[in-house]
Amino acid sequence: MGLATSNAINPAVRQQYEWLPYPTRHPQDERKRLLTTAVDELATINHYAWSGRRDLTKGLRVLIAGGGTGDSAVYLAHQLRNTPSKLVYVDLSEASQRIARERILVRGLGKSFEWIHGSLLDLKPENIGTFDFINCSGVLHHLPDPDHGLRVLSALLNPQGVMGLMVYGQYGRMGIYQMQEMLRKAIPANLPREEKLAMARTLIGRLPATNWYVRGKDLFDPIAEMTASEFYDIFLHSQDRAYTVPQLFAWLHQADLRFIEHTFEGRMLYEPIHAFSSDPAMLEHVLTLPLPEQQAICELYWGVASRHIFWASKSGRQQASLNDLEQIPCFSHLAMITNLQTAIQECTTPACDFQVSRPGVPCLKVSISCDVLTKRLFSLVDGRRTVGKIRQELMEQFQQPAENIERVIHHVFKLLAGYDLIVLRHSSTSYWSF
Repeated sequence: MGLATSNAINPAVRQQYEWLPYPTRHPQDERKRLLTTAVDELATINHYAWSGRRDLTKGLRVLIAGGGTGDSAVYLAHQLRNTPSKLVYVDLSEASQRIARERILVRGLGKSFEWIHGSLLDLKPENIGTFDFINCSGVLHHLPDPDHGLRVLSALLNPQGVMGLMVYGQYGRMGIYQMQEMLRKAIPANLPREEKLAMARTLIGRLPATNWYVRGKDLFDPIAEMTASEFYDIFLHSQDRAYTVPQLFAWLHQADLRFIEHTFEGRMLYEPIHAFSSDPAMLEHVLTLPLPEQQAICELYWGVASRHIFWASKSGRQQASLNDLEQIPCFSHLAMITNLQTAIQECTTPACDFQVSRPGVPCLKVSISCDVLTKRLFSLVDGRRTVGKIRQELMEQFQQPAENIERVIHHVFKLLAGYDLIVLRHSSTSYWSF
């Protein structure tokens, strides 16, 4: 299916992605690995946005708006592969869509897809319906009018639907924007794009140590490792903008959306406890401020947020609660690939330490007690036992009062839930496994 290319799209942007589909992907790689995208972790979305009460086995209507070469399309389809779901992919680049479709076919997931070539700006509820989840990652900040783009997507969202978004962060990309300006001025505009790319690589490759981008280069992949599409997208893009936290909240507000939560990779950059733990008086003051102000202060404190990756909806945060004894704790996919449960069970020291970070972001070290009770608690997390059942079994085994057991459960699960290692699913929903 195709759409008319919207007049609101910069033609240079469309031409860029036809020439250099982004990100660089090779469909046959799907036979040996699965790329995960934190903004599309459905069990985590269920935890934060649907109070753990969405039965994912019944399927979702999903829109991948500006799907590129298919990272989100593949990961969402993989998670929903055994459900009666409908996924709609739209992108203005035919070259990118061909790669995404081939990746999906290699995995045998194509039956649940509708493929649209065109602009997300041309999508209308009366033509395509509305959606339970919309992914729009790294797209809207390339539109001439991102406000309009977000309003278009908001109109396509079900009243209880959720949107997963990524837009650029201003402070972490300040060096990038200096380099974009330099390249626009230093490279003749009438050169063929291949020559522009070669000249830009040469110039960026010999920047002095005093250069602002060089000082913050750890926020990005090394220049030598960037593919042509990655390099062009960062340094030579004809249309992009970035957001501060206050601008981000205002952007959501104008589209009738409310912030839910940042994904785990950069969440610590927005949480006052990590910035001001050594100054209790300042921490206490910051925590009295509205959430957008708290996050804005933390963004300025760290100064490295190059991307805001988060969820939003029309109703805002609807987080599952440990106080509901019918909630079922489940290890997330992140916990599974980091082998967290086994690490705790096999730990021979008083505590197990692990790190939560992404390149260029300050490393957060988390410590979990490995006493006998905590190890037993971990062994009871099977995606089927409720919090109430786990509490009861621990009380019977360790002969401790309910309040003692509850204190341990809340401490451990709250800590792990903060980094999306534990998520909650209500017992009224069907068992769902990644």
